[in-house]
Amino acid sequence: REENWERFLPKFKKKNPKKKKTAKKNKASSDDPFPPPPMPRKEDLAIESGEYFLSERQRSKAQAAAREARHAAARQAKAAERQRPYTA
Repeated sequence: REENWERFLPKFKKKNPKKKKTAKKNKASSDDPFPPPPMPRKEDLAIESGEYFLSERQRSKAQAAAREARHAAARQAKAAERQRPYTA
């Protein structure tokens, strides 16, 4: 007797299902064969701005002044926000 035992055997899914092929896009002909210029280093930016030549004390004073300017702007915005309910 020839019986089909397929129904009793486990049915495994394929591990690597076939993927659909995507259409390849052609590269634009205006591509430059040269790589982009490198990004400037922190030292280069500091030399351009003149900050590189400042002493440590002058540099920290400039940073403190910038920080204080940001804080003052934030204080003004906060004060305006607090005054807004009282103005008509």
